[in-house]
Amino acid sequence: MLAPSITTARALGIESAEITLVEFGDYQCTFCKRFHAITRELVINNFVDGDKVRFLFKDYPINDI
Repeated sequence: MLAPSITTARALGIESAEITLVEFGDYQCTFCKRFHAITRELVINNFVDGDKVRFLFKDYPINDI
């Protein structure tokens, strides 16, 4: 099994979870904001809190220049 090597990512959940979910997000992205407002808590409550998923966030700025 391969584990993501993202040492600077903030993580929720146990390291031994079978699944690691990595969110690459931009603080100014409207779709990232929608995920944070609607879906994030569902993922945490249903999967992270049940030790099924380890959830990582990595800031990934989108430049539209």
